Order: sequence, then structure tokens, then C-alpha cells
Amino acid sequence: LRHTVFKFKQKNPLKWVEFIDLKNHFWAFDKNREKTEWNLTEIYSFLSEKILNLTQLDEAIFREKFRNNETIFLWDAVDEVSPHFKDTTISLLGFIQNCTGNMQWVSTRPQHIQELRESLNAKSFNLKPYDDKQRLEFFQKFLESMNATEKHTSVDLDKFVDSIVSISFERQSINNPLILTMICEYFLKNPTADGNLNKFKLYDDFIYHKFVIVNGKGKVVTDDLINVHKSLYSFRFIHQYIVIN
Repeated sequence: LRHTVFKFKQKNPLKWVEFIDLKNHFWAFDKNREKTEWNLTEIYSFLSEKILNLTQLDEAIFREKFRNNETIFLWDAVDEVSPHFKDTTISLLGFIQNCTGNMQWVSTRPQHIQELRESLNAKSFNLKPYDDKQRLEFFQKFLESMNATEKHTSVDLDKFVDSIVSISFERQSINNPLILTMICEYFLKNPTADGNLNKFKLYDDFIYHKFVIVNGKGKVVTDDLINVHKSLYSFRFIHQYIVIN
């Protein structure tokens, strides 16, 4: 979706285009968990002050663009919103969808499509897996983003993928962007792992290292959150099966 933001902006240079990852705005929605009805003034204030953190000048521009239906929102992680403020989130998206002429795109997992389609009165589209050419392009962009092009090439990654496809993965699942990201990160740490890699090991490694990164940034500071991680870890087989399948 982040890449899609730039595409939208290129095609719509005069529109305000905004990517919003809902995982990063837990507290804003949690503090408004009882709210399920909105008006334009409330939408302006909530988005500009709580979500986008705009300066006074940017807020004025944003309000004008929003009022004139010249805003495009790309919402990510809607399916990861807490049940405590799910209604608040859906009601906000619903107001933008049904009471304004602004455009918005919402990403979610397949099991939530029907619910969002009905709540937002919107069409839905399924993303297709990468083909072989797109997978190579993905590898190249990943290596460039990690400054690893001097050590590895997209062909190296593709050979690594081919070495594990027949053993632990189906070709269809390999071409999923999330799975590809996991494989790429694993490859940089273990470039010769090939047949020793399976779905559960890959997923476990991915989650563990993300937890280490977050903890290193000082964002995991409470015993409660650490206990949550441990409890999830003890049920990791179940979670791995659900996520991967």
C-alpha cells in the first residue's frame, strides 16, 4: 500500500493522498471507543489532530481538500483493529464512504471482506499473487532497501525460493508478498538454509525478530505485554497455521 500511495499521487497530483496504518493509532481510537456517529467538524478534528498530527497550515489545506472531495485515504491493518474500538473505526470509515465524495481504499484479510463490503457499501477486489517476473522485481527492491545488492542478487533469492518450494511450500503461497518478505529476511541471515526451512520455522523466526526489534526500541516495557507475547508463543503452532493458511 505504501508504494500505491506514490502511484496515486503521481496520477492525482492535486489531491491529498494519505496512507494510514491503523496499528500506529491504537490510542487515538481507544480513547474514542464509545463514538459511533460523526459529523464533518468531528472528522476534521479527529483526523488532523489525532491521526495525521498536522500543522495549522497543513490542517487548513487538508480541510479544504476534504471539503472539496479531493482526498484519497489508504487504510491498512483494518483487520487488526482491537474489538474494543472496532465499531468506532468502521463508523469513521463509513462516514467518509457514505457522507462525502472522498476516495478511500481499505486493506483486509479475505475473511473480513464481506463485513466491510456491507458496512461501507463498497466494492471489493482480491490481490493476485506475484508472477515470476514480479517476484524477481520484488527481490531486487528488497535487496536495494536492505543495501544488500553487493552480496546478493535477485537471482540468488529466486534460486533459494526454488530450493524450498517442493519441500515445504507451494508455489502459490511463495508468491504472497508477506511470505516473500519473511523468506527474504530469513535468507539474509541464513543464505544456505534451503531444505532446512519450513513454514512454521519461517513464521516463528519472523515473529521472534520483530519482537526483538520492537523491544529494542523501548516499546515493550510492561510485564503484561511480555506475558501476552509468551502466551501467544506457547500457542504459536495454532497461530502459524491460521496465518499461513
